[in-house]
Amino acid sequence: MDTRAWNGVTKSQTGLSSIGIRQNSARLALLLARCKTDNKRCCRQTPLDTTNCQGKTFPILPASRSIKMKLYHFQTGKFRSSAGGDGRSDDNNQHYFHETETLTENWLMSLVPRSGLDRTDRGRSVLESPKTRLSNLVRLLSLLCLAVWAAVPLASAQTPAGLDVQLYSGLTVTGAVGTVYSIEYVTDLSQTNAWRCLDFLRLPATNYLWVDPSPPATGRRFYRAVADVRSNMAFIPPGSFRMGSPTNELGRLDDEGPQTVVTLTKGFYMAKYKVTQTDYGLVTGKFPSVFNSDPSQPVETVSWADATNYCAKLTQRERAARVIRTNSVYRLPTEAEWEYACRAWTSTRFSYGDDPGYATLANYAWFLDNSSHMTHPVGQKLPNPWGLYDMHGGLWEWCQDWYGPYPGGNAIDPQGPATGSYRVFRGGSWGCTGGECRSASRDFNPEGETGYVGFRVVLAPGQP
Repeated sequence: MDTRAWNGVTKSQTGLSSIGIRQNSARLALLLARCKTDNKRCCRQTPLDTTNCQGKTFPILPASRSIKMKLYHFQTGKFRSSAGGDGRSDDNNQHYFHETETLTENWLMSLVPRSGLDRTDRGRSVLESPKTRLSNLVRLLSLLCLAVWAAVPLASAQTPAGLDVQLYSGLTVTGAVGTVYSIEYVTDLSQTNAWRCLDFLRLPATNYLWVDPSPPATGRRFYRAVADVRSNMAFIPPGSFRMGSPTNELGRLDDEGPQTVVTLTKGFYMAKYKVTQTDYGLVTGKFPSVFNSDPSQPVETVSWADATNYCAKLTQRERAARVIRTNSVYRLPTEAEWEYACRAWTSTRFSYGDDPGYATLANYAWFLDNSSHMTHPVGQKLPNPWGLYDMHGGLWEWCQDWYGPYPGGNAIDPQGPATGSYRVFRGGSWGCTGGECRSASRDFNPEGETGYVGFRVVLAPGQP
């Protein structure tokens, strides 16, 4: 018997393919071959006489006999032999088509049910009517083949799914969790002094895949990660917060709303301290402060233009000394960056809590009740949770933005109003009440240079 064609019907003609089995979950079917020599049943004797059968056909057995078959696996496309006479197919039989297998009479009867016959009649039918049973099976398989054939044009007419593939540059960073790295690149490795900073990354895992967030480059980029330690600055991670104050906050003013959900997508460094008189003099050569008994006091009596000029000169100086990368910049923080850093993921009135009676504020701030109406050296009070000192009180701090109302809703990396009359400052000063030193408190200065406004700087990557 040809194990790939039975009675002139091949697998492809019957439609018993892997698609048909999967789509229809059809039960396993058995094709019984007829004797090729005299078209009569042979091998009726017991036990099986393979000599008389001459390998031309399967024997028709009594109820206790069995038939040898093989298993065809539709996932692998391979045949495998099956032995034994327990009448069961493989445990995972939905993946096999039975070409030749060992089956009992009971299992044979389950494949070709005959209505109106009891178990005894069906047993007799197996012995007496193989032609009828074969005919029924062929008709059933033909119908199945026709159904599969009819479905093929529908499947092929469907529009194939598109696949949009884009390649992104990245870098795997391996190091200690919590370490801050400067992610840098060059387009030519021979230009050893041309590394540019793309991002500051605090490593969240020992092995971390960083993906370049900038638009795809037209040329090649070579990346590196350099551990970045800055003892006088605190790293501020990216994140989201609610800017402004709720309407029921004690001491709230109208310009602190509407509250806006702000997302900052990039990390940056912020100076732990306000710029001191020593810092300012070394960069600009000027000492404008009114309170000048100690050079470690914060510089004051500086305008917004003075503060931004200091940032520009400091950037130029440290680029030349290769302390920062060629595109990194010192600048004033945006108002959103300032409040985010001040709150340090808190939502209370102060970074340390609500403190409705201002009983604890003196531990964190110089303000009207404890300042003696003057400035004091930086870093003498407790820092906020991110290691920033004097964020409450001491001196107001210039921000980059124009003063204006908050937009409300959601904002990503906001830069403040496009235009305005005055620049905004934050944090309170030595002459302010406790309520004016809250995290959400804000003000503007129509006078320009005063003895109660100073600033601190942030370091961030510039344009790539």
